[in-house]
Amino acid sequence: MKNIKTKTGKKVKNEFIIAIDGGGTKTTGVFSDRNGVVLARKTVGASNPNKVGFKESVKRLEEIMLKLKKVVGRKKADMVGVTYIALAGGLQRNEQLKKNLAKALKKDRKISFIFKKGKAIIEGDELAAFRAGSSGNDGVLLIAGTGSFCCGWHGRLKSQTLGWDWFLGDEGSGFWLGQRALWAVCRDLDGRLKNTLLTKLIFRKLKIKSESGFIRKIYSGNVVENAASLSEIVDKAALNGDREAKKILLAGAEELAEAAIKVIKDIKIANKSFPIVLAGSVFNSKILTGELKKIIKKIAPKTFFVKPKKEPVFGALEVAKDKLF
Repeated sequence: MKNIKTKTGKKVKNEFIIAIDGGGTKTTGVFSDRNGVVLARKTVGASNPNKVGFKESVKRLEEIMLKLKKVVGRKKADMVGVTYIALAGGLQRNEQLKKNLAKALKKDRKISFIFKKGKAIIEGDELAAFRAGSSGNDGVLLIAGTGSFCCGWHGRLKSQTLGWDWFLGDEGSGFWLGQRALWAVCRDLDGRLKNTLLTKLIFRKLKIKSESGFIRKIYSGNVVENAASLSEIVDKAALNGDREAKKILLAGAEELAEAAIKVIKDIKIANKSFPIVLAGSVFNSKILTGELKKIIKKIAPKTFFVKPKKEPVFGALEVAKDKLF
């Protein structure tokens, strides 16, 4: 294989890269050359260890690597220089889990090819998500999907907030908004809250015909996903003039802004021009996003907001390219 020069001038073999984005619904992986040219792409089931368990997570990661190897062939697979795994599941707050996963992968003989000439790195999915929206290394990632999370980088400084999962907080997330909408419905049904569209819209979305079926419907299936799916209803009601719905969205914006501002101050970047990557369906709400931007701009006037330009797996690939050198 032809040798090329790295940025430092050192000659190295033209190794290949495996980049993986592992989430709670699916796991996507790509196999590329060192320049990021994708030679193979595969998708398998969920690999978030909190959702599928430790053993199943390892099994999914093994599965996707073997599928990628099958496409590119043994010769290229044996020349992998780095395997970068961006895995959901709160790894940002669980170093031991990362170590246990790395140990399990190293013991797995079926994927020993990733260690022949290279290394395997397992991290949380925050940096990959950030790099899906930004080409640089400095800035802030703010996630508000089913859950919420914020992380920022500036030189050697790093800070994070949120990401405690639904029971402990995840303020401003889809679940958080949906839960408050359900609280409003309960108050409405009790007669403690009047003139809200939320009850009508939520009953329609969940196909609830009467009050008697409300509790049963909410607690059937995945409670967290059920609640999170209602965040779009909150936005719809607010756009139609519902005061309670708008109040919920503005409160969510304040919570997310507070988290982002804490990170911005921690990494000492407030007076600089930097991106805030907004990832997650909650930011489809113009009301919430507009209020969020207004609050943050008071603290960091030069910041600019971007939506991810790439899928998370390609953010993972960008990180992996940096790790290869």
